[in-house]
Amino acid sequence: MEITREQQFILKLVSNELFDVPFVFDNIDGLDFEYIKKKVKEQKLDVIMLSALIKNNINNEYTNYLKKRQIQIILLTTNQEKEYRLLADLFDNNNIDYIPVKGTDMKDYYPSKDMRLMGDMDILIKENKRKEIYKLLTSNGYVLDGKLNSADHHDIYDHGKYGHFEIHFRLFSTGDKTMAYFDDNVWDNQDNHRLDDEFNVAYLCGHYAKHVRHGGGSYKSIIDIGLLMLKKNIDYDKLKDILIKSNLYDFFNNIIAIFNYSFNQHIKAFEDKFDEEELKELVNFLFVCGDFGFGDENDVDHRLAVNEMSKDGKITIFTKIKYLIKQVCLPYSQFKYLSKAVRYCPILLPFGWIWRLLRFMITKRDRLKERLSAVHNVKNQDIEDNKIIDKLLNK
Repeated sequence: MEITREQQFILKLVSNELFDVPFVFDNIDGLDFEYIKKKVKEQKLDVIMLSALIKNNINNEYTNYLKKRQIQIILLTTNQEKEYRLLADLFDNNNIDYIPVKGTDMKDYYPSKDMRLMGDMDILIKENKRKEIYKLLTSNGYVLDGKLNSADHHDIYDHGKYGHFEIHFRLFSTGDKTMAYFDDNVWDNQDNHRLDDEFNVAYLCGHYAKHVRHGGGSYKSIIDIGLLMLKKNIDYDKLKDILIKSNLYDFFNNIIAIFNYSFNQHIKAFEDKFDEEELKELVNFLFVCGDFGFGDENDVDHRLAVNEMSKDGKITIFTKIKYLIKQVCLPYSQFKYLSKAVRYCPILLPFGWIWRLLRFMITKRDRLKERLSAVHNVKNQDIEDNKIIDKLLNK
C-alpha cells in the first residue's frame, strides 16, 4: 500500500506550516483537489492548509475556497474564545476549580487558535461541585441539555449561538474501565487550571485510543500530542510511569511513530515497532477515518463491530448475536445514567434492557437498521483487514 500524492501533499504542507519542514513537492499538476478538499475538511486542517498554501505561493481555486472558509472559521473561533473567557471568569469569581481539556487547552499550542477547530469546548470540574455548577450556570443564562444526573461523565450546556460546552466531571465514561487511572489521579496532576504536561500527553493518548476503538481517529489528535511533546520539556521518566500505569505505553510509542513518519519529525519514543509498510497502512487508515471516524469513506458502525468482534478471533452468527446483546444489555454502571428507575432500583435492570430495545425499535428504527446492517455485513476478512488497527491498539 502506498501513500497517494494527494496525501503526501497534505502532510508536507502541514509539516511546513506547523513544524517548519521545507515544502518540497515535485509538481502539483494532476493533483485531485476535490479529494484534497474533502480530506482536509474531514481532518479539520483547513486553516493550517490555507496558511501553508499562501506561504508557498500556491494560489488556485482550492486556495480561494479555503479563504472563504477561513472567514467562517475565524468567526467561530473568535466567538468560542469569548464564550470560554466568560465561563472561565464566572468560575474564577465563584472559586470553582476547573481545567480546560482537549482542544480547549490545545488550541494555545498552534500558531493561531483558528488552526485548532473544535465542535464544543471541554472543561473538567470536580464531581462534588456538579450541582453547585448547575445552579451557577443556569442562573447565568446557560441551558443544560437534558437533565442533571442523566449523563455518566459530562453535562452539556449551551450559551447563545457559540457557547457549546461539555462540562466533564469525569474524563472518561464509567464504561471505559481501562481509562479509570486518569479520573483517579487527575486532580493530583494539575496546577493553575492546566494538566501537568506528562499527564496531559498520556490523557490525550487515552482519549485518542478511545476514539480509534470506537470507529476511527484523525490526524488532529496526533498533531495535538506531537505539538505538546515538541513545545514542552517533557520528563520522560514521569511520562513512562504514567503511560505504564494507564496501559498506554505501547499506544504512545505507536502514535509517536506515526507522527514522526507523517511529518518528518524526530520525537523520542521508548520503542519503535512499526516498519514502513505498516506506517503506510496507518496513514491510509487515518485518511479514511476523518475526525473521530466521521469520514465519508468510513462506516463507524461497521468498524466498531469489527473491533469488538475481532476479540473472539472468528466471525460467526454467535459472535454477532453476542455483540448485539452487549449493545442492548449495558451494565448497571452505565445504565443507571439512562434510567432514574434503574439508578435507584438496580433490580429493574433487565426491564431497562427491554425498554432500551423497544425504544430503538419504535423511536430509532432507522438507526437500528443501520446498526443491524453493519453487524450483518461483518465478515472474517474484515478481521484480517483490521489487523493494522489491532497493532495500533496493541490488541
